[in-house]
Amino acid sequence: MSRLATASKVEVVPVIRPFSNFDFVDDHFQGSFPIRRLFSQARSRDCQTVVLEEIPAVGAVADENGEITKLFPDYQMQGLRRLSFWSTKFHEREIAQQNAKDCVGFAILKRDQSAAQQVDEWHVFESVIVQYPHEHNFLPLANSFEVRVGGSKFKLRGVLYCQQNGLNKACAQVALRSICSTYLNDPNLTFRQINTFAIIPGEPNTPGKGLNSTQILRVLDGLKIPHFQIYYPALPPKEKWRALLPYQKVVYSGIESGSGALLAFTMAGPRAGDVGHIVPVFGHTFNEDTWAPNAEGDYFRVGHKIRYIPSEAWLSSLIAHDDNFGSNLCIPKDFIKRKRADFAVALRPRGFEYPGFAAEIVASDYFYSLLPQLDDLSDRWMKRLRNYVSDRKLILRTVPNSKADYLAHLRAMKDWQGKQESPQTVKDIGSMLPDKLWIVEVSIPDLFSTNKRKLGELLLDATRPYTGKGDYSLFVLARLPGTYAFFERLDGRNHPRFLPVKSQIQTHTLVQCVRAANT
Repeated sequence: MSRLATASKVEVVPVIRPFSNFDFVDDHFQGSFPIRRLFSQARSRDCQTVVLEEIPAVGAVADENGEITKLFPDYQMQGLRRLSFWSTKFHEREIAQQNAKDCVGFAILKRDQSAAQQVDEWHVFESVIVQYPHEHNFLPLANSFEVRVGGSKFKLRGVLYCQQNGLNKACAQVALRSICSTYLNDPNLTFRQINTFAIIPGEPNTPGKGLNSTQILRVLDGLKIPHFQIYYPALPPKEKWRALLPYQKVVYSGIESGSGALLAFTMAGPRAGDVGHIVPVFGHTFNEDTWAPNAEGDYFRVGHKIRYIPSEAWLSSLIAHDDNFGSNLCIPKDFIKRKRADFAVALRPRGFEYPGFAAEIVASDYFYSLLPQLDDLSDRWMKRLRNYVSDRKLILRTVPNSKADYLAHLRAMKDWQGKQESPQTVKDIGSMLPDKLWIVEVSIPDLFSTNKRKLGELLLDATRPYTGKGDYSLFVLARLPGTYAFFERLDGRNHPRFLPVKSQIQTHTLVQCVRAANT
């Protein structure tokens, strides 16, 4: 693979002032915008040295060259460079002494040429810039990459970025490679594999022109990646569906599940509706001080029945790659108008039979059936919870869990007074849990947004399909201050009855972190 190929030439370039990234990219890489952004990102992380290496075409690069040559016999690769960015100053003889934590990213840059297709451009075959350590950036997805620099190997983590070349890959293929390689923890996923899965028998094979929604789903199915997808133009009236299930909810569900998402939209302008683009989405920014979630119910939707506030209300931007502009970009959550968003795909963890946003809706039904049956509980936090529910301030957040992860969370959990659950209770609960769970956390304003704390959670069985309203087979248990609740039976009017059991956890606790699907 090109990340580990032995270089034929190694050049260590100091990039401290007055070195100009703009001049360097203009002189070496045709002024490419995405390549320039890589240098700017590295500069923002105090990059002081760039190692520039000439490398041979091996692994995924050689595979791509073979695929392009079959499509366009006049094709030639005119250059292949490996760059690494470092926050330290050193000479070539000192490469081996560098610490991996000082490597802020790498890139494989490739120059493709085909006279017949009027192509002669440098592009980013792949790159990784390490995640920006901002406290409000939520990035559950990442891979570990091993990269050779000089004669030494180093490891760093991030999300693969790729750029189209118009020959064997367009925006769809690069978006798929980015998000699928991350989900599969397989950074060696090739474009040939993606294009092979995308082929529809009897239809022209023109990968350089991109993939349609059917082909994208064929790739996900071929890679055995479970997903939920919605293609709005196929759901009349599409504007109703865009309001009922907006793309933000679908994409956010993929992020919060630790799996990622894809978002396709049509562009505006003279060719509006005629040109589409797709990006991989793998994170979001969280604005704990946002005004909108509280104001919407109290100021702008007075009289509306609001069942709960989803945690996505605090989402500020989606974090995505755009092969036209570069890696790790923030897209404001309402910037892409709903009428422009045509296709949204939320990947989900293996073994989970329905998406997280569906689990949240189901859990809200369970919660409102359960809460009246806990009226006799005198706990102060339960009283507060009921008051917030009456004021339409219930907050729900949905994350995936394995049985082992939830039990570890429950075992380590401490409430505000330092109380923990009894080991026997944890053991008893473990005996009734399925292997895969949706955890729908219950919280209220100020506890959740400002302090990342919750009052409890509802556990849903993720291993069985949801059959419709009134189906309580998914309900595993609910934990609220001072109590657990278990489904007991349906009464004569087909209403659910729940059995309360005492809990040692009396107050609020920390919310649970999301782990990447592939872990």
